[in-house]
Amino acid sequence: MSTGRLDWAPLRQLRDHAEVWWNERTSREHILMAALMVSILASLLVIAVIAPLRAVRAEALGEIRSAAVLEARLRAAGPGGPARLRRGNAQAIVSESLGEAGITAQTVNPEGSGIRVVVADVPFNRIAGWIAELEQTSRLRVVSAKIDRTGSPGHVMAAVLVRG
Repeated sequence: MSTGRLDWAPLRQLRDHAEVWWNERTSREHILMAALMVSILASLLVIAVIAPLRAVRAEALGEIRSAAVLEARLRAAGPGGPARLRRGNAQAIVSESLGEAGITAQTVNPEGSGIRVVVADVPFNRIAGWIAELEQTSRLRVVSAKIDRTGSPGHVMAAVLVRG
């Protein structure tokens, strides 16, 4: 009949065998085993703690960047929202909105069912504000944008495809 108590005898035997084995080792082997244990623990620390933290940090930085772009778009929209909906053909709306945003386009050309706008060396906030304002004050939508940084800090070169 079991009394519900654990039998510690096998664990004691295992401990005794390990102690005998350890005592048979030389001090040099003790040092090597200690170094091995330290390297195993360091590897486990990197795999189990540091790598997941780096992944979470990278994800958080991506979310922060997305929030910053969203904030720039909201700031550019202004507190009252759009006062009017732009009317006219798409090329005229794009040209007018570029002028109001203070952006000089290198090219504004029809491409397929949309309009390709290429600008160079423009502050990123101004481009983000222009896109936000264009989408709020017209039925035009940016369907693709390729934005690359230039040599000037905060300035970008952008190729934007707008469709309505």
